[in-house]
Amino acid sequence: MQNIPSNDSSAVRCDIIVGTRPEAIKLAPVIKALRESGDDFLVRVVTSGQHGEICRSALAAFGLTADGALDNEPISGSLADTAANLLRAFGRRFADSRPDLILVQGDTTTAMAAALAGFYAQVPVAHVEAGLRSGDLAHPFPEEANRQIIDAVSEILLPPTPQAQSNLHRAGFAVEKCPVTGNTVIDALQLLCATHPPILDGTGVEEAELDGRRLILVTTHRRESWGDDLEAICSAIREIARRRTTIIVALPVHPNRNVQRPVRQLLGGHPQIRLLPPLDYVPFLALMRRAYLILTDSGGIQEEAPSLGVPVLVLRKATERPEAAEAGLARIIGTDRNAIVAHVEELLEDDQAYRQMTTAINPYGDGLASERIVEVLRNWRAGRPLLAEERSFSRRLRLTTIPQDLQKRRPTVAKDIGLFSDAMHMGRTVWPHATSATTKP
Repeated sequence: MQNIPSNDSSAVRCDIIVGTRPEAIKLAPVIKALRESGDDFLVRVVTSGQHGEICRSALAAFGLTADGALDNEPISGSLADTAANLLRAFGRRFADSRPDLILVQGDTTTAMAAALAGFYAQVPVAHVEAGLRSGDLAHPFPEEANRQIIDAVSEILLPPTPQAQSNLHRAGFAVEKCPVTGNTVIDALQLLCATHPPILDGTGVEEAELDGRRLILVTTHRRESWGDDLEAICSAIREIARRRTTIIVALPVHPNRNVQRPVRQLLGGHPQIRLLPPLDYVPFLALMRRAYLILTDSGGIQEEAPSLGVPVLVLRKATERPEAAEAGLARIIGTDRNAIVAHVEELLEDDQAYRQMTTAINPYGDGLASERIVEVLRNWRAGRPLLAEERSFSRRLRLTTIPQDLQKRRPTVAKDIGLFSDAMHMGRTVWPHATSATTKP
């Protein structure tokens, strides 16, 4: 879907920067909402090449294409080389195109370089998903530092949760400058689940393989886990598969050789473990929706899994997304082999422990984050307060949690978008019925 130029010469020229698949997924609902909001914004989607084809594929899942790409060298080499090349390329881009606003998301090297280049060019920057903090610059690396840099140079900060807003307030940012929007990944899930049933075509896992078996989905790729930690994770997965013949493990293998080598050496050839190529987002979403349990070191999956009603074990020592763990929807278990095995065994064996991880408030969003972001940007343009308190996302809405209630109640919005039946099948939960962000609670 290409942007239609506005007839209003005063429309805000907004460059939305996309470099990786997570950015594409989380910004797609914002792009669509801005383009559907009238003539206030002239949206241009600019890709950096950091994730190349998988980024373009993620945009395509939402019916979107890029309007432009950076004129830069292929993304490779050290972090310093990558950051320097991107900074130079964004500097040239913004000098030529002169946007009125630059919108970035998250904590990638692309987002950091674009934000810094915008700051140097004296172009306002809006940061979607601002304020996340682990408190440890080494975990996640280099994303924890990237996010703090982006926040420091941004004019508009868009924290997804009250916790993220509190982090910004403690760092010295005024609360009224940091409206809580909810996380746009929930918007993205609703958009895709409305049109894509959770079928396994293209996933690398066959329906027949799950007959009488539970699916455990694993993703692990983080730089700080390379080496001994990754080997410990693989050893734990192999031990779990040895103990449990009634499970299938699906693991999309990251293309980096620091991941490929140990994963294939330690897990290759096992009859219950499917080592998959990197998947497009729609097939990967189908695996998440069909999973009984997810093990991951990904940041985004920590948000997606609880929103799909799937318990998640986080293979990290620290996280910048503590809300799910605080709500009981996730556990931060680290990378110790014995700890991983113990937690998975408990959730496979103890039905009550499993259900406790699917019974809580959804801390991440209600599907209305993009609507709020458009409102914030309109108010910023007009010089008004960014977002009224009653418009902000809060965690007051609860998930449907009791199986008996699922049978009695009228189906929620989740049924309409294709999640309710998944949750019913697994005895899991779904997010609450969303109402318009412009409706007071």
